[in-house]
Amino acid sequence: MEKQITVWIGAVLLLASLNCSEAQVIPTYFEVGGTLDLRPTVTETITDILWKYNENLLAEWVKDEAELLYFDKYQGRTTLNTATGQLVINNMDKDDVGMYTVERNNRVHGQSYDVRWITRVPKPIVSDHGLCRWVKNMSEELIEGSRRVDEHMMKQSF
Repeated sequence: MEKQITVWIGAVLLLASLNCSEAQVIPTYFEVGGTLDLRPTVTETITDILWKYNENLLAEWVKDEAELLYFDKYQGRTTLNTATGQLVINNMDKDDVGMYTVERNNRVHGQSYDVRWITRVPKPIVSDHGLCRWVKNMSEELIEGSRRVDEHMMKQSF
């Protein structure tokens, strides 16, 4: 009986941990020509790391076995920090849009990045000419109204 309870408790804990460790997709944006900076949460020493872009190899490193290697279009514009897992890609292009995932210590990491490009919106120019004109008109009307009241009061007092 005790063994059955232990097995059931173990199964419940396993299911609970699987539900809690569901993959988290993080929307991430870049400007064309800009830099993409991906920083996975790391809680242990990294002994191997593999970054993928749409299931294609991007960067790979295995401690004491394989030098840091960048694949295809990422050579020459990518930096991988093997201690933190941080991936920085420079000179981003519209073709770099997609899903970026990381495996570390032979396990799929719980975070993936849905990377999209955006266009920077120019800073709006706020013109207060209309507001100034309105304030000027209102103040002129108030002054004119005040003069009329003053004139009326003077006529009444004499």
